[in-house]
Amino acid sequence: MKSPARSRPAHGWITLRLALCLTACPWAGRAVADTAPQRIVSLNTCTDQLLLMLARPDWLITSDYKRDAPTLGSRSLRHPVLRALPGGEFILPGNLTACGGPWNARAVALLAGLPAVD
Repeated sequence: MKSPARSRPAHGWITLRLALCLTACPWAGRAVADTAPQRIVSLNTCTDQLLLMLARPDWLITSDYKRDAPTLGSRSLRHPVLRALPGGEFILPGNLTACGGPWNARAVALLAGLPAVD
């Protein structure tokens, strides 16, 4: 039978990791606050719905895919629409692109010639 002390995770390491994360947060927040996005491009209905609730209306550019989805209501009709070029390429007029998942982000970044972050 294992002793109870060995079966539990090392709480000291967890506390240290949490402390490091919390001390890094103010610097990360400052860097993000200095470069707040002015135009957000949304590429699917999930991110459309989320950004319609969170972002300012003049910041958002929505995709034309399923634009009339009943979950979005008429709110998405007030925003500019992003359309693909004939070759399937996008011109992304924003400085933040919301894709709806890491697998989509990598594909969109490669198509747009942008660096991808997982």
